[in-house]
Amino acid sequence: MIEPLADIEALALRCHSDSSKDYIAEAILSYRAGAYRAAIVGAWIAVVFDLVDKIRELALFGDPNAKSLETTHENILQELNNGSPEGLKRALEFERTILDSCHTKLQFFHKSQLSDLERLKEDRNRCAHPSFLNDGTPYRPSAEQARLHIRNAIVHVLSQPPVQGKAALDSLFTLIQSEYFPTDMDEAVLQLEKAGLRKPTDALIRSLVDQLVYAFIDSSHSLFRKNAVITAINAVHKLHTGIVEERLQKQINKITSSVADADFDWVVYLAAKLNSAFQLLDQASRHKVERHLAVAPAEVIFPSLNFLCRFADLHPIIEQRILRMSVAELAKIISHQKLSIWTKKRAIQILSESRSWNATNEIIASVIMPLLDYMDEKDIKEIITIPSKTGADMIGANGYGTFISHVRFRNIIPEQELNTTLISNKASYLTPPQPESNPESVAPPPPPPLSVTTPAES
Repeated sequence: MIEPLADIEALALRCHSDSSKDYIAEAILSYRAGAYRAAIVGAWIAVVFDLVDKIRELALFGDPNAKSLETTHENILQELNNGSPEGLKRALEFERTILDSCHTKLQFFHKSQLSDLERLKEDRNRCAHPSFLNDGTPYRPSAEQARLHIRNAIVHVLSQPPVQGKAALDSLFTLIQSEYFPTDMDEAVLQLEKAGLRKPTDALIRSLVDQLVYAFIDSSHSLFRKNAVITAINAVHKLHTGIVEERLQKQINKITSSVADADFDWVVYLAAKLNSAFQLLDQASRHKVERHLAVAPAEVIFPSLNFLCRFADLHPIIEQRILRMSVAELAKIISHQKLSIWTKKRAIQILSESRSWNATNEIIASVIMPLLDYMDEKDIKEIITIPSKTGADMIGANGYGTFISHVRFRNIIPEQELNTTLISNKASYLTPPQPESNPESVAPPPPPPLSVTTPAES
């Protein structure tokens, strides 16, 4: 679909340089007047001047290819100033090859964009050079042709920043590899915009995302398994959501099916932490992730669990996996609040199977006390009733007394209700002694610190 002229004029406001705006404005004025040949010639002039400006700007930043092109251009200008006939010939050759030079040496545009711009150059030659026409009839471009050429000049060249292609990609990778690349998402967005992603080409975004994904799993790359990759891709996703999701859908599914089993946990980690990546997995890739969660060693899946629990369809698999964990395995993920609905369940289940004071003390210290912040009255009552229901060896264990002291101090259960529940479940020794007469109300003493290690009990 060809944009209306009003849309073309709006696009012109995005031109990178002021001179570009002036040249393309003349082309638009010619179009308005019905001078379509002049409009096409004006659009080509705008493109050439803009590309020369971009070459100069890149040369200032040290790009060797840009420096070479700038030197060539400066030598041509010097020859023209000196009146050299050779200078005019070289100037025409420089203009004739400028598109190819900027494509091959600076990667300013991809092949389809180059094709559009080559057509602009060809039509410009037909409009400006009668000798290009076989039958001598003046070339008469249509309004649609003129409008399309103006549009392509703006979108492919004039509205783009000077750094694209390999130079832009190298610049972005240098930023992301830096020790000073931000970990904060908003700061990362600002840094990447400044480095060339404010108005990038689609090709640049695709290349950046593709190469970051593969850098994360390439053991020889400096970004191997670095969280900077995740921050960078998520920042680019925030800036250019559609293109990033298109590339993630392709690349994440590709590496999910091809990576070795020994490295698959990092693919899962990447998919879990990248915005939208997990939702973009195809059915085969999802099945592989689910199987990984079900059977991989516990220490392998630990890094991903806290992020994978965002996806409701994985909850049954995550729950079943947590409910099979040992005390030592459970202790490693106990700090993740998002998993607490399942870690509480497993911790209480393990405690209900304790058959010694030593085991009770270890379970309470390792997985019950760290979960106390996430427990409610129902959880506490379930723990207190364990000795009556399962015969677990909790009564008399120092760890159990410490646990009840913390419950009492935090007032998770009203005092009277707590005491009644303890008495009903073989733990009356953990209730305060009944006063003989008119005692003053005294607050319970603070519990021992969580870090205190109780002595081994027989």
